[in-house]
Amino acid sequence: MIFMKQIKQIINFFSIITNINYIYIYPFFMSLFILFISRIFLLIVKYILSFFNNKTSFILYKKVSLIINIFYIISLFIVWDSYLNNFITLISFISATLTLALKDIIFNYFSGLYIKLKKPFNIDDRIEINNIKGDVVAINSLDFEIIEIGDYINSDQSTGKIINIPNSLVLLEPVKNYNKNFKYIWYEIVVKTSLDSDVQFVRKQLYEIINNNDLVKNVTNNKPSIKYFTLNERFYFNKTSPFIYIKVVDSHIEFYVRYLIYPKKNRIVEDYFWTKVLELYKDKKINLLNYN
Repeated sequence: MIFMKQIKQIINFFSIITNINYIYIYPFFMSLFILFISRIFLLIVKYILSFFNNKTSFILYKKVSLIINIFYIISLFIVWDSYLNNFITLISFISATLTLALKDIIFNYFSGLYIKLKKPFNIDDRIEINNIKGDVVAINSLDFEIIEIGDYINSDQSTGKIINIPNSLVLLEPVKNYNKNFKYIWYEIVVKTSLDSDVQFVRKQLYEIINNNDLVKNVTNNKPSIKYFTLNERFYFNKTSPFIYIKVVDSHIEFYVRYLIYPKKNRIVEDYFWTKVLELYKDKKINLLNYN
């Protein structure tokens, strides 16, 4: 007790000459003193057991080390008991301040956990979010990266631009996934002709074009599953082969050529389709209208 009083007097004297608040100096130095004593005791035990150098001494050292560490933690609680309220208040204030300052980072981090657990998309998936469309190339803790497609070019091909999107946007905006579960999506090409066109002939020609495309034929021949049922999701397609719908709009006929294709291959299909349509137009078999 006399030794502890002397330490307390020394600390009190130190706080006076340095003008530092005594309330935190005493428990701080006492914590260091207890740590020092516990380490010294542990070194002594280690030194004694080193003479035996066997499995029993190793296990005994681990147990003694555990007991000393528990003793040190309990001693810290005893020393800091009367100061914990102030300390907890300080920690709470710091935590609240950091949470407010870093709220966006924290939101993005937990949104990243949601992406990894829920998996609304994976790497290589084609997605669209907040009117941004592209292929996912990386999923990080705070954001994910996509290679943009489309942009000023009206196409489904990459522009080469990498876009970093914060993870939190996944919880704030709808996410369109072009690949999840069912790898194909439906596309439509609109062909406009005059009212006096031979509807059956035009439809037949358009059917021949789309059905003869190798990429479209591969999808049809593979017969992708038209049903997908799980406990969480349920959808199906009644038809997987190409189909053409007709509609009269503003004194002309519109042919809607609908087909199933892998999203990243659609540009090739469109190029093939319009090349064949223009050949029919050149041969005066189809009367195309001005698309302006």
